[in-house]
Amino acid sequence: MLISACLTQGAWAQFNVSGPGFLPDENGTNLDVPRAGKVTPNASTGTVIKDCSECPEMVLVDAGGFMMGSDAQEQEVANQSGLKTEYTTPEAPQHYVRVARFAAGRYQVTKGEFATFVRASGYRTEAEQGDGCYMWTGKEWKKDAAYNWRNVGFAQGDDHPVVCVSWNDAQAYIQWLNGISGKRYRLLSEAEREYAARGGKQTAFWWGEGITTSQANYQGSASYNGRQTGQFRQTTVPVNSFSPNPFDLYNVHGNVWEWTQDCWHENYDRAPTDGSAWTINCSGNQRVLRGGSWNDSPQNLRSASRSKDRPEFRFYDIGFRLASDFYVKAKDTGGPPKLAKKMPEAPRFEYTYFQLEREFLVNLNRSGKVMAVQIAIMTRYDERVIENIKKHEFALRSAILDVLRMTTEADLAKSDFRRDLAYKVQDVMNTVLEKYEDFGGVEEVNFTSFIVQ
Repeated sequence: MLISACLTQGAWAQFNVSGPGFLPDENGTNLDVPRAGKVTPNASTGTVIKDCSECPEMVLVDAGGFMMGSDAQEQEVANQSGLKTEYTTPEAPQHYVRVARFAAGRYQVTKGEFATFVRASGYRTEAEQGDGCYMWTGKEWKKDAAYNWRNVGFAQGDDHPVVCVSWNDAQAYIQWLNGISGKRYRLLSEAEREYAARGGKQTAFWWGEGITTSQANYQGSASYNGRQTGQFRQTTVPVNSFSPNPFDLYNVHGNVWEWTQDCWHENYDRAPTDGSAWTINCSGNQRVLRGGSWNDSPQNLRSASRSKDRPEFRFYDIGFRLASDFYVKAKDTGGPPKLAKKMPEAPRFEYTYFQLEREFLVNLNRSGKVMAVQIAIMTRYDERVIENIKKHEFALRSAILDVLRMTTEADLAKSDFRRDLAYKVQDVMNTVLEKYEDFGGVEEVNFTSFIVQ
């Protein structure tokens, strides 16, 4: 793609960018290297945080936007792989969500971490207090009082995810952890969980459209989207198994289902679009589960896949992962962003993104059409905004293309589509600029040319 910049003073700059990817680093590569370090207001995705000896490792996840849910084609592939339509219908309608900055558990909460909580607090899980945990006996699903997080029917080390814990048990652990750490841990919202799992991708899995047992722990005797079958381990594996996703999060697909904060809704009609947990107008007393498990077929491990159960339910493939929002920047909670000083009489700068290369837009959202657009980006802030746009050309180009690729033919028919798309482009540009520079500055986005063919 060719990008040209026109400043009102008459100076022109021109440069070329290339290469796919989502929010690359300054070398144009994906964010696939964790950047552990001191937590500061400017810390970014991949920063690893550990607040106390009992606290789990957390990873900072920057704010951003994504399309939540699955489209018709992904649902069709999942259905062809054996998933009933009643399980893919709740993944619709696909909708745009803007997620604020938060921290996510680098790993699923481990058996060792949960044991520390139990020893310190004397807590007894609902399985221990009641009639045990559900599991497969070889003939039937059965709740057995002999089974709980200590004994789950297969060998587990302290580095395995804790299972046979209910949503209520997870809340008890969080309350204890907040008390000893002085922090504010919680479960992820369903939107945060999907955003974190995707790692900046819109594919079924963060690495692509297929899956094998070398990438995740699941029922490998089944296949998905034409990929080969593999190993069915019939047990959990250590939480640091397999490669982390671009946000440095492990096992976002498989190993154990993870409780989220949200209650269940049959679909995404009127769902929040700000990444918050959806806890009103619930469809019964059930909580959302995400991620799939060692005991599931691969179609249940997709980023968009959803499941549910009662908050007191415990099963030998259900665990949880933590989130926290105490690392949010002031600007994410309503405070003023660190923008260049705004001057009413300042000159107006214009950046024009000329026509995107066709090769990046062919088969737009699987429709076979091409979108070619020319975008004018306006700001009344000082020259730093323009310099930062040039400085972060790779990340901006990639993020804008990701937004444009999501367009469907149904979107194009909407009367306010271009306006909404312009807002999304503006939003994602400011997100990228804030990621690297702690301020955005893009005030307005206009389409000066818009062609679909």
